[in-house]
Amino acid sequence: MRKKWTIVCIMFLALVIIVIGCQKRQSTKEEVYKDFQKQISDMNYYSCKAEVEVVGNKSPHNYVLIHTYKKTDNYKLEVISPKHLKGKSIEYQGDKILVKNPKISDVVELPNTGKNNQYLFVGDFIKNYLQNEEMKVKLSKGHLVLETFIPGDNKYFNKQVLYVNADTKKS
Repeated sequence: MRKKWTIVCIMFLALVIIVIGCQKRQSTKEEVYKDFQKQISDMNYYSCKAEVEVVGNKSPHNYVLIHTYKKTDNYKLEVISPKHLKGKSIEYQGDKILVKNPKISDVVELPNTGKNNQYLFVGDFIKNYLQNEEMKVKLSKGHLVLETFIPGDNKYFNKQVLYVNADTKKS
């Protein structure tokens, strides 16, 4: 009888060890950040859906945009919503900027002069994040939350926040 209980206890203990050993370990914020940073440095192209909230002195405005980036220096923003702006786009192509309005088949080409701090693209976020001393990193609800402050004294345009999925390491 004692031998039977010993075998049952050993089997139960082995089962517990197997179950605990097979569980996926929660990534630390440092591991998630390191993996994400490697993906960013190897990136040649990305496209994402961005939800942008612009908070001004009257009321906040929400926009949904498609961001597209192609190495080197080719950025595109296309509006999905609000409905009255849908389809309009701005494309930065090195030394020129293309503003398109497909509803009236209009394309305006402008010279890309001066310093363009878009602050809406992941690449610009990472560049600003790495150069900035004021930054926050936290792990919250399965996301690595990276927050950095935009240089300057504009109270309406002062920070960037990027959420990275802790499991997939994708923003």
